[in-house]
Parts: sequence; structure tokens; C-alpha cells
Amino acid sequence: MWSDHMSRDGLVDEQTIEYTAHAIVGWPLARDLENTSTLIGEGAAIKGILAENPVKFLKLRTLMEIAVGNENDKEHRCSWDNSVSPYMNFCQDMCSAIAAAGDVSLVGKFFTKFFGRLKNKQQLAPTILIMMNQFGWDAIAAHLTGAMNQQNQHDALVFAVKLADDCRAEAKFESPATMLAIEKARGVPGEVLSSFDHLGLLWKCASTCPSPAAFTAIETLLKNLDGGLLAPVLTCISSCVDQASPTNQRSALTALVSSRCQWLAGEISRQHKVFSWEMPDAHFPANAEVENFLRGEHSTFALRGFGGITAARKFVSDNNRTPNGPNRTASYTMSAQGSGKNAAVVVTKTREYFESLKKKLDAMSDELARLSKDYPLSTSSMNSTIGIKRPRDE
Repeated sequence: MWSDHMSRDGLVDEQTIEYTAHAIVGWPLARDLENTSTLIGEGAAIKGILAENPVKFLKLRTLMEIAVGNENDKEHRCSWDNSVSPYMNFCQDMCSAIAAAGDVSLVGKFFTKFFGRLKNKQQLAPTILIMMNQFGWDAIAAHLTGAMNQQNQHDALVFAVKLADDCRAEAKFESPATMLAIEKARGVPGEVLSSFDHLGLLWKCASTCPSPAAFTAIETLLKNLDGGLLAPVLTCISSCVDQASPTNQRSALTALVSSRCQWLAGEISRQHKVFSWEMPDAHFPANAEVENFLRGEHSTFALRGFGGITAARKFVSDNNRTPNGPNRTASYTMSAQGSGKNAAVVVTKTREYFESLKKKLDAMSDELARLSKDYPLSTSSMNSTIGIKRPRDE
């Protein structure tokens, strides 16, 4: 069967007719679920189950078994993988159907067999909340955390924060969901947490959580970060805290600013110096003599003992393959010179290392000055003992 859909372009005297194909299919009622899943799709099958009132537990369990069996069907699996959205819709409908069926035994099967295949799991959080309302946090938590533990730490944290945010509308779930998110935050490295895109949302969840333990936990977690990691944290948290915020939030931000300022002052003091050819953190694994030279005060060094210019050129080529990155610990050039037994590799230091250090220290000095101005209470105890220094050039 066909039906047409006509449209007309008002600017051009032209009309378009699109045709849609329809089909009527039929099979024995006993094969309805299996045939619908196989021939039309599991998405259609789960919607059919949801349309029934009440949702039939046995029929839902059978569909879950059919879907699990299809995991071994490569062609079927690829049809899901090539289109993420339909599988997300299927899982959302599955959660709704499990809640409607009212049988908690299906919860574990869902998290074990279906949850792990989702890519953007955070989109499922609102539907998981439907199951929580039906069965309670305790009935869901063990299965949920078990499935989350199969994710990488970052993805598990993203999902946990999204779930905690959705649970802010449900007071009975807000505290355990927020503590779960904080637990996942503890599991990621400090450099990952400090640059986490949803850190502000995690802070908001903890700060509005009915349990005071939640905010205490996130405050402690952030305070324990190395001061060198706090720049993005302060950028994020300062947008969440203002003069109208509760005292504990303003105090927490002040403590973080103080920690960052102490780190900045320490780094400025440690790295501050007049121009020198010394590059104390230089690494040159291929040759200890070159490494010692780079760390020393001389500007030029000739490495000998190659036996020929070819060997010297190969040394230069082998050790110039990886260019110095933006966080380099030394700057220099290498060239092969001479011939025969007089062949040598001449290593010449450049000023780029010192210039990059100077720029870095200038940036840290500017940041310290800005923080001292914006948060005077955080730095008042430091002002009498710490000056803002910049490296001096000769």
C-alpha cells in the first residue's frame, strides 16, 4: 500500500509528491513477540509491550531473553551499533516497562545485559529514576554501581553526576545519588578531576544536598588537589559562588584560592632567577654527557667519538625525531660537523627555554596578582612575606 504526501513551493511553480510504503503483516499470536523482534525490530516489540495495560511480566522477560540472544547475531548487533539513538530509545522503553511490570528481578538483567552497550549512558539517567521510584534506591543501587564499575572512570563519573543532578528533584534519592557521584570523583586522577567538564554541576549537587556530608566530602576532595591543578577548579567554582552563597561555600572557595596562591608563590620563588644557560630539568636519555651539558652553565658542547660523519649525522637524526613540546625542559640545536675521526655532534643551547620559563612565570605572577586583588582575604596572610617576582634578564 502507498500513500502520498504533496507539498508545493510557493516561490516556484513546482510541487513535490513523496510516497510512503505500508505493509500489513500477520503471523500466529504465539509467534508475535519473536517475529516482531526479528522482522520489525526490538524497538517495536518493546513499544507493543508498553502499550498493554498492565504490562505483562512474562512477555517482557521473554523479550529480554530474545534481545540477549541477538547479542550473538553479528548482523543484528551492527544494526544497533550503526544507530545509537534507536538503542537508547529501546533501553529507555525497557526501563519504563520494567517499572510498569513491577518486578524487581528484571532490574539486574537490564543492567547486566543491556546497560553496558549504551554509549551516551547519561541520557538514560531520567529513565533509571523511574525504576528507582518504583523499586527504591536500595533495590537499584547494587545493580547500578556494578554496571558503572564496568565503565572507565571518567565515563562513570559523567553518568553519576548526571544521575545526581536528576535526583535533585527527588529528595529521597538526592543524598545517596550525590554521594555516589562523589565516590566516582574520588576514583579519577587529580588532573582529570580538576579539568572535569561537569565539576560545577557536581559542586551544585553537593552544595544543595540535604546531607551535610556531601558538601564536606567534595570540599575535602578539592582541597586535597595539588595547588598546580587548581586553576581550572577556581574558574569553575568561582562561577558557582557569590556573596549570597552560604558561608561554608564561600569559605571553601577562599581556602582553594589560598592553596592556589601558596603554590603560585612557591613556584615563582623556586623558578625565579636571572638569565642562565642552565637547564636543570633537562633530559637526554640517549647520552649522559649531553644531558649533563644541558643542565650545566656552558652554551656549546661537542660530542665526539663517532668515527665518521655518517655516524654523527645518524645520531642527530635519531635524536631529532621527537620535537620539543610546549612543556619542554631544554632548548638546543644539534649539527654534525667534521669528518673521519674528527666528526662530532655540536650541541648549542638556545634562549627558547629561558624565554618560555619567563612567559610561564609572567603568567603565574599575573594570576597571583589577580587572585590577591579579587580575593584579598585569601591572600592577606601572605602579603607581608611574599612578593610578586618576575625573572630578570641580563
